[in-house]
Parts: sequence; structure tokens; C-alpha cells
Amino acid sequence: MDPATSRIANGPLAPHGSALVLVGDDRAALQVVLLLQEFGIAVDVAEDEAAALTWAKRAHYEYVICGGAPRHDMLAIRLLRAAPRAQVVYLSRDAVPRNLHAVGVQTLTLPLDVNAFVSLAEAAT
Repeated sequence: MDPATSRIANGPLAPHGSALVLVGDDRAALQVVLLLQEFGIAVDVAEDEAAALTWAKRAHYEYVICGGAPRHDMLAIRLLRAAPRAQVVYLSRDAVPRNLHAVGVQTLTLPLDVNAFVSLAEAAT
């Protein structure tokens, strides 16, 4: 792990009831962060996969949201294993891999439908 990732991973983590976001699409990431903050949810934004996995193991996130980049479907499964109590949401512009639904990862398509996102968040509470 490089020093920048170590510094981030060892920094302060949000309290229980927060969200971890790692979305490769900057516009979608900003939209997700703003929506979560609108609902009063504290948001940590991971800069890369290694930091996201470290944070997911150390903090008690209510939501873990990833996607918008190649290989993030497999990352979603790894994040679910790292944070089994979190609701993991995968965002994709393409067809969603079937294996995600089978393991309990929720999926939404990009561009993000705000109503679908809100419904998913409300269903978890």
C-alpha cells in the first residue's frame, strides 16, 4: 500500500450510519455524495480500491456505493465481504452482472435515477 493510501486509510472514519463512495464516474460520484448528504448521511469518498476495502473493513457503514469503472462489479463483491452489514450498491452504465444480485448487491443504472436511489435508501431503513 502506498503512503497516500495508508494516510487516508488511517485517518478518521465516519461514525456508524455513514456511507462509503467509490465511483469511477466523477459526475455520478458527485451526485451520489450530494444525495447522501441531503439525507444527513456522513460520506467518506475513497480515492481508490485499496482505500475503499480498508475503510470498509474498519468502519461500520450503512451504505457502500461503487461502480462506474471497469472491474467494479468484482469490487462490489469484495466490499460486501469486507462490510457484510452494509447495503452495497453497484452503479453501472452497462448491463448489470447477474452474480451481483445473487450475492445481495443492489444495483442501479447510470445516469442515476434519483427516485430509484431514494427508494433504495428508504427500503434499507
